[in-house]
Amino acid sequence: MNIGYGELKTIEMYEFIKAVTEGYQPSTSFQVGCRVEKVCDAVMNSADTRQWVKVED
Repeated sequence: MNIGYGELKTIEMYEFIKAVTEGYQPSTSFQVGCRVEKVCDAVMNSADTRQWVKVED
């Protein structure tokens, strides 16, 4: 049984709200999310230009 996009977003929101209300750092930090977004942007840019794209730190 596969988990769909909606179920994943529900789990993410549950974990976020639980971390806020209980006062702990969620398993994924903002820094990790920012890095993932940079990688996704680089992948899209690479696909558009058909060239390697360096991911900046």
